[in-house]
Amino acid sequence: MAKERTMRVALGFILGVAVTVGGVFIYDTTQPFAVNPIVNWSNAVERKDYLVEYFAARFDRLLKWSTFQY
Repeated sequence: MAKERTMRVALGFILGVAVTVGGVFIYDTTQPFAVNPIVNWSNAVERKDYLVEYFAARFDRLLKWSTFQY
């Protein structure tokens, strides 16, 4: 029963983040002449790309370590 509750909490958290980001994106893109959008989307894309590269490098490092391929 505890695992089921933990999974529901995790799923709720992920869905909450997705709905929030989606709502902000829709709000920013539907404003005709948004002088001050809520999110600087070009900056967000750059940070996302950096994080993807960072975690991919860490994952590769972990795989090499776990298979003893230094």
